[in-house]
Amino acid sequence: MRKIFKTLLSYIFFLEMIFAHVGLNYIIYKHEDEKMPFQAYIKLPKNLSQPADVVLKFLDDYPTSVEIHSLKNNSGTFTLLSKNKSQPVGGEINTFSSQIILEEYGVYSFNLTVTDQDYYEEIFVPVNFFPQEKVILGDRSSKAIMLLFLFVLLYGIYLIFFVSSKSSTFNSKKLKRSNERNSTVLFLNFTFFSLMIAFLGLNLKNDLKMESFQSNFSIDSEIEIISDGNKNYLNVQIINNKEAKIIHGDIIPDHGKMMHMFIISDDHSQMAHLHPVRIDEQNLFSVKLPSINYGKLNIFMDIAFESGLAKTLKNTVFFNKKITTPIRSDSSLKNDIDDSWLLVPKESGVIWINKKDSYNSESEIPLSFKVLKNGIPATIEPYIGMHGHIALLKKDENVFVHLHPTGTINMASKIFFENNLNINNPFRDKNSNDKASYQAHEHSNKNAQNKSDQLQFPSLILDKKGSYSLWVQVKVEGEVLTQKFNFELI
Repeated sequence: MRKIFKTLLSYIFFLEMIFAHVGLNYIIYKHEDEKMPFQAYIKLPKNLSQPADVVLKFLDDYPTSVEIHSLKNNSGTFTLLSKNKSQPVGGEINTFSSQIILEEYGVYSFNLTVTDQDYYEEIFVPVNFFPQEKVILGDRSSKAIMLLFLFVLLYGIYLIFFVSSKSSTFNSKKLKRSNERNSTVLFLNFTFFSLMIAFLGLNLKNDLKMESFQSNFSIDSEIEIISDGNKNYLNVQIINNKEAKIIHGDIIPDHGKMMHMFIISDDHSQMAHLHPVRIDEQNLFSVKLPSINYGKLNIFMDIAFESGLAKTLKNTVFFNKKITTPIRSDSSLKNDIDDSWLLVPKESGVIWINKKDSYNSESEIPLSFKVLKNGIPATIEPYIGMHGHIALLKKDENVFVHLHPTGTINMASKIFFENNLNINNPFRDKNSNDKASYQAHEHSNKNAQNKSDQLQFPSLILDKKGSYSLWVQVKVEGEVLTQKFNFELI
């Protein structure tokens, strides 16, 4: 019996696999408003059994009431899943928090309703809930076999004890005590195996949800480098299965670009921020490569869909002369006007104010920058609709973040929800429609027109310890400046 227990425990602990995705565990959104500016941090759960934590930090004044509606987009139909009233955090006068249960993987809009006397505003924050971490005990067939095995084992133990007790012809006190112990053991075993069966059954159910999710969100990419002998091009084929196409529709522009691509060399010495062009209806993209060195290239691609889904695809290619596919010269494909790269590390005049060499895990990392040109404060100009851009990559490439002054949210997804829920939101309090204030586009323009040498991003929160590289990009006098920084998360 002891051996059986040890064997089962070994199954439980050694068959565990951790499933993770490239991205940030937090959704960060900075809301600029003259009266109620705030920063929102949404910590996504690792799986379906945990709630999402929502924290709103108001920077100046704070409201009397904050409500959060969580709406799920199901092929264009919005379902209200919950309505939560955020509570003030004890000891803080400007912070509200709440927990929201996300019952399914998918595309959500968290509608934040901020109210204070005669002030009312509804802010749409897109939330893409993907599985980040999950315990998997084998595949589905293995789990079914284990369930059957546990049932047979449990029933066998029961029969052994039952037959043993019934076959005895002695009525001694010693035997009665023995039977009582046996009954206790039987009960404990029954309880243990019942819980194990229930656990595996729930895990199997979760697997079925995972399988459905993977089918609906199955979007991948294939990479090919081609050359005309002088110039190199990167072709990207977006692979989108039939179910995903029906649910999420076509790829749409974000900040005026169909795709935002970051190419980062394996040693993090080189970085290119490019915008491939879609060259056919089958989602084939192509972009002219800068003079990047041969070697392993890590490629991250931000795309957005009509459903509000925003996705970062990751791929890797080993760039060398041998793998390039020869083609005839095609001078029609040129670099996008907003393409930029840093191939030789240099001082650009971008200064990270109060930067530290290391930061603690789960703590806020302030991101304030000052921009100089020739030692003189420089005026920052709009770059791809934003005041600045940050690309962040962990050394082992399992964390990538594309950050704007407005946060990590995809603006195309935000605009999608605004357009679809602004006017015809069936879940909004009808009495509030006339006094609602929607200022997302104004915020974006305000950010782009803010002429200053200071650049402020919302604070980052990271939970994966290790070495990180961070690239800041700003535009000054028509030139894109890129500065790289390194730090440790401890």
